[in-house]
Amino acid sequence: WSLAFGNSCHEQLNSIDADPASGIIYVTGSFYNTLTIASKSVTSNGATDIFIAAFNESGNILWLQSFGGTGSDEGVKCVVDINGNLVLVANTNAYQFPNSDQVANGSAVCIAKFSNTGSIFWSVCESVNNSGNVKVLDLFSD
Repeated sequence: WSLAFGNSCHEQLNSIDADPASGIIYVTGSFYNTLTIASKSVTSNGATDIFIAAFNESGNILWLQSFGGTGSDEGVKCVVDINGNLVLVANTNAYQFPNSDQVANGSAVCIAKFSNTGSIFWSVCESVNNSGNVKVLDLFSD
């Protein structure tokens, strides 16, 4: 199977990973305006926002979520852990992920863990308090 998605605005796919046990395929990246994949749509809150999507082994979309504030945000990498959960790292601009006890001020790096149904377990964001720029480039699962 194959799948194409996007519109005339910015969409960028940065990472893909799959859970061999369930067959679920995850993708993450960034988008601007509205992103539609099959029957699911999300709308950005400002500049680019983070998206994560899950597909079954036949290529049908299971769920689509977006995260971000009024600044530029991007999903950098997604990996499946040994229990079939999704771990996401992202670069954000003053956005606080759900279930995070930390407020991202200015440039920030966030990591979040999701169940295979898209429920967020936890997230952590670290920022440089508007005094510089910080970015994550990669993530690995052990």
